[in-house]
Amino acid sequence: MSTLDIPPINELWPDPILKFKDQGSSSRELIYLSVGRVCSTWEIIEANLGFIFGQFAESNSSASQRAFGVISTTHGRREALEMAAEIYHDRHYQFPITQFKSLMFHYAKASSYRNKIAHGVATEFSNENGISMGCFLVPSFFSSKHNLAKTSSFWKKAQESEDEFYVFGNGYRYTHEDIDFLESKLQQLNELLTKFLGYLIQSEVERSIQSGQRFMHDVRPS
Repeated sequence: MSTLDIPPINELWPDPILKFKDQGSSSRELIYLSVGRVCSTWEIIEANLGFIFGQFAESNSSASQRAFGVISTTHGRREALEMAAEIYHDRHYQFPITQFKSLMFHYAKASSYRNKIAHGVATEFSNENGISMGCFLVPSFFSSKHNLAKTSSFWKKAQESEDEFYVFGNGYRYTHEDIDFLESKLQQLNELLTKFLGYLIQSEVERSIQSGQRFMHDVRPS
């Protein structure tokens, strides 16, 4: 499977992946549209992973895919895929396990951005003079993981920071353009998964043809 060129993790997901802007989107509606595109693209990614899991199960039934669908977390789905791939690789030694593992690293990284977007809140900001600074997607107030703790140290840094958004304590702020950019990254991952799934299907077809040819050879009258 040398034709599937999987980029390094820091190439597709560099850190930082983008620079936060000082002016937000002109409306919340632009952000809502971009968030919707991300959520739709993510569901396609999850569907492709379900199909890949079905290939690993080597079953003509959709039962394995339905079982995969009840796993509610990205971490759980990734573990299920990795456990299934271990057995599949043992049965089919030519399976490109290294490339599969690379895809799982990309999946895990992508999920962190998807979660930020899916659980963010579109908010309009104003400066101290009441002038609008535009709309951004920011963490929910209750998202402790993505909001800075407003300790005495925080307020000291807020006074020194040149970023006038620092005082809000948000771990990220995305415009609709930022979200569209991240969605394009998800599209790249989805293209890789689609190609990988195609490889698995093609390999299964080739094995079936070879088995059929061996069977015909064995039963052909002499």
